[in-house]
Amino acid sequence: MRTFCSGIASFSILVLCQLAGQQIAPYLPIPIPGPVIGMVILFTMLCCKLPTRIVHPACTQLIKYLPLLFIAAGVGVLGYLDEIQTDFAAITSALLLGTLLSTAITLCMGLIIQRYLPKSDKQES
Repeated sequence: MRTFCSGIASFSILVLCQLAGQQIAPYLPIPIPGPVIGMVILFTMLCCKLPTRIVHPACTQLIKYLPLLFIAAGVGVLGYLDEIQTDFAAITSALLLGTLLSTAITLCMGLIIQRYLPKSDKQES
């Protein structure tokens, strides 16, 4: 019974963060999806000492079934096979360039952050 209650509380926190993001999104001057704002709210809560054990049960279950969420996206892609074949070179180059660019930016940011960490933190990781 305790596991069930902790699971309900865990999912409730995740859903409430998403709902808060959905409510905030229309009032922002730039279009940011509500679930993204909800993730920022959850991240802020976790940074402000919300114990991770509270959201752990829901996160574990969501990660376990995460591959199922990609089925709809895969089926949606099949509906556009003709367009994909027509623009295959452009799509492939955009994907490769985006991947390389995001990897390079992540590497640079990691190096910058590592430079400003105190020496004691560098040795622990």
